[in-house]
Amino acid sequence: MSKSFLRRTFEGIQANTYSWNLYFFKIDRRNENPYYVYKHTFKNTDYLPNYLMALRDTVIKYQIDSLESVQDYDGQNSKTSCDKLSVTNELISTQWDHLSSSVAGAPRDMIQGKYQGYLLDGQPLVEGLPSVVIVKVGNPIINLGKKNSKVFKHTPEDELEDITDELCRLYLIADFVVIGDILYSFNLKFEEIFRMQKTLSRLKNQAIEQIMDTNAFRNPEQVHNFMKSYTSPKTFLTLREQRVEKLKSAEGRNEISELLNLQMINEEIAVEGQEQASQLIKYLCYKIFQDKETENLIEVTSVVNDNVQVRN
Repeated sequence: MSKSFLRRTFEGIQANTYSWNLYFFKIDRRNENPYYVYKHTFKNTDYLPNYLMALRDTVIKYQIDSLESVQDYDGQNSKTSCDKLSVTNELISTQWDHLSSSVAGAPRDMIQGKYQGYLLDGQPLVEGLPSVVIVKVGNPIINLGKKNSKVFKHTPEDELEDITDELCRLYLIADFVVIGDILYSFNLKFEEIFRMQKTLSRLKNQAIEQIMDTNAFRNPEQVHNFMKSYTSPKTFLTLREQRVEKLKSAEGRNEISELLNLQMINEEIAVEGQEQASQLIKYLCYKIFQDKETENLIEVTSVVNDNVQVRN
């Protein structure tokens, strides 16, 4: 459904269906709103529409048509899937609002320094079409005046002339798009643009406290330290309430202990070492399942086939 929606949306990008503007953006992490945005104009009014038509065609052919699936963002991108995430999601909502407000008030004065990317803002001219924002991460400016090489061009007199100009390069590819209020990402570059590492760390700490509040563990301070040392905060994005609830009862703790081969002492789970803590985290976050046929535990990034038994 979502793949078809993506394709229909891009097919709907025609010369007379959207009004487009191009913005370069620079990110300064020291500020609450880190986005500095510069609105670009073109000498020839045909340049931007022509570029959009070419971009539309390549995104459809090489990025949308090759997708196997569109899935909710969980921190893992298989390179054959597209992640989707609402811009109102707490992971990116604040930064998206900052970027949107910077675009709305963007000056025409050029920003000095290196850009981190550019975006194309498409506002519909036809009723019923959604807004479309196409984002490419990376500096679009090429500086030909480099120390390790010289670039020349031919003059009308067939002579060579030194070029030290800055050039602008727009790619025929997108890293992510926002259609309406849903972000669709072809890779994970949006995580850096929206400073998600800080947010993910905060969510990891909240998840750990939720797990520890079950009072399920022997030596809770040690278990807490093991969990804090877990190095992938993205794992906690898929923390499941059903599995956390199991930690609150003796029956649930016994089931988890038997499944993960953990020791139970006086109805408390004994977590002995970082490896066992990591296994427990992965189980609680739906990264560990049991094969129906062999009953072996398998670790996955998502439920990939019918032989995986989801144990709630």
